Amino acid sequence: MDGKLDKVVNECLGDKQMQELFKAWVNDVFTKPEFNGKVSSCKEGLADALTYKAKEVLDSEWVDGNPIRQYMNAMRKHIIGKNEFNEEWNNDLLSSMTAVLSKGDDWDGMLRFMQGKGLTDYRLAFAMYGELNGFANL
Repeated sequence: MDGKLDKVVNECLGDKQMQELFKAWVNDVFTKPEFNGKVSSCKEGLADALTYKAKEVLDSEWVDGNPIRQYMNAMRKHIIGKNEFNEEWNNDLLSSMTAVLSKGDDWDGMLRFMQGKGLTDYRLAFAMYGELNGFANL
């Protein structure tokens, strides 16, 4: 075993494509040293890295009109301050990742933020938070 996540079983990630995306983010993005610590200090680079990894995972499906591509590009523009974030908030991987990028420095603040957005399942967001900040900080 190489220490990488190789299987995900979670009803939040019922779609195989979302499972592959989550595994790629965990194995190839969240583990990079430049993303270890306060999310606010690296959120633009992290948003870019997550988007590039999504492009790699989606491969030939990364085309104009693809909802994941549209979401990721809207999220990146929001993170750098170019646009408001007007995408729908759901209990899914993309919304969880956006919550972490938006409020991922403080777990209590992130929880309140997700509650304010109508999210009720926090498992993915806190898993990503823990990977980036260390689970001891939960």
